[in-house]
Amino acid sequence: MQTATIILIVGLFVFLSHLFSALFDRVRIPDVLPLIILGLLIGPVFHLVSPSDFGEIGPVFTTLALVIILFEGGLDLNFNQLKEAFLPAIKLALITFCVSFIFLFIIGCEFLKLSYLQSALLGLIICTTSPPIVIPMMAKLNLNETIKTTLILESTICEVLGIILTLAVLNASIHKDEAYTTVIGSIIASFTLAICIGFIAAIAWSSILKIIRRVENNIFCTPAFVCIVYGMAELFGYSGPVASLSLGISLGNIRKIVTYLPKKLNLPDHSTLTEREISFFAAMVFIIKTFFFIYLGVTIHFDSLHILTVSTILTLWLYLSRLLVVKLAQVKSINPSPSDNMMMTIMIPKGLATAVLANLIMQSNIASAQYIKEIAYGVILFSITITAILAFLLEKGVLNKFSDYYFQDKPLKVEN
Repeated sequence: MQTATIILIVGLFVFLSHLFSALFDRVRIPDVLPLIILGLLIGPVFHLVSPSDFGEIGPVFTTLALVIILFEGGLDLNFNQLKEAFLPAIKLALITFCVSFIFLFIIGCEFLKLSYLQSALLGLIICTTSPPIVIPMMAKLNLNETIKTTLILESTICEVLGIILTLAVLNASIHKDEAYTTVIGSIIASFTLAICIGFIAAIAWSSILKIIRRVENNIFCTPAFVCIVYGMAELFGYSGPVASLSLGISLGNIRKIVTYLPKKLNLPDHSTLTEREISFFAAMVFIIKTFFFIYLGVTIHFDSLHILTVSTILTLWLYLSRLLVVKLAQVKSINPSPSDNMMMTIMIPKGLATAVLANLIMQSNIASAQYIKEIAYGVILFSITITAILAFLLEKGVLNKFSDYYFQDKPLKVEN
C-alpha cells in the first residue's frame, strides 16, 4: 500500500471517529462498535491489512493505549467517590471473576473436552474484562459517577487478575513445584506495590510540575512520565496498568491527598494538571481510542461455524451469570438504581488483554492452543457487540421494565 494511501486512510479514520462520536451523542449508539466493525472490514473481511503488517508496533501501541486511557480515566475519579466505590468494586470483581471462571472451567472440561490446564487457561483469559473499552464507554453514558468509578475499578482488577493468574498457570505447567505457592503473594504484591508506585510518583510529579512547565513544549512531559511509571512498575514485576491508574487518581486528587500527609515532611507546593493539560489528554485518548479499536477489529479472526457457536454460547453464559452475580452481590453501599444495576450487569466486554493472553498461550505450545485462541477472539467480538447493543437499549429505556422488575425484588404474583 502506498504511503499517500496510508496517510489518506489515517485521516479518514479520524474523521469517521468524530462522526461515530457525534452519532453516539445523537442516537446513543456507542462509538466503540462501529470502530471495531471498521477494523473487521479492513482486516478479516476484505484482508486489506493484517496484524502482521503492524509488526512490533501493534502490541506496543495497544499497551500505550491501555496506559494513557487508564491514566486519563483515573484523573476523572473523585476521591470521595473512590472511597465509596473501592470495596464494592473489589467485591463485584472477585465474585464475577470466580463465578465466571468456575462455570467456564466446567464447560471446558465437560462439554469442550479440554484438559484441566486448557480449561483453566480458557476460563482465565475470558474472565479478563477490558478497561480500555469500559472507560471510554463510561465517559459517554449517563451514569451515576460512583457507579462509573466502581466499573472502572472493577474492570482494572479483573484485567490484572486475569493476566497474573494466566501467567501463573502457564508457569505452573512448566515449573510445577514453584508457581502455585507464590500466586497469592504475587497478586497482593502486584496490586499494592503498583498502587504505591503510582501514589509516590504522583506526589513527586506534582511537586515539580511548576518547574516542568518552564520547559518549551512541556505538554508532552506528563504523558512521557506516565509511560515511565508504567515501565518501572512492569520492570519491577508489578502491575503497570494499576500503577497508571493509581498515578491518575492520585494526581487528579493531589490537593486533597496532601492534606492527609504529615506537615513535618516539608513537602513543596503541589500542582494539579491545568485545564489545557487535561484537554490535551482527552484529545490524546480520542485519537488513541480510535486506532486502538480499529486495530482490535483487525486482530479478531476465527474460521469455523463451530468456533462461532461455542464463542456465542460462552459469551451469553457470561452475561447470564453476571446478571445473577450483580443480583447476589447487592452493592447497596453505592445505592445503585435498577438501571445502574443493569449497566453493571452488561459492562463486561473483553478486549486486547484477552487477545494478548490467547497469543501467549499459542507461544507456549500447549495442546489445543489454536482452538482456545479462536474461541477467545470470538468472545471478544460478541462481548463488545452485546455490551454496545445492550448499552444502547438501556440508554433508550427499552430495558427499564426488566431492570425495575429484576432488581427491585418484586415478588411474582401467584394466582389461585
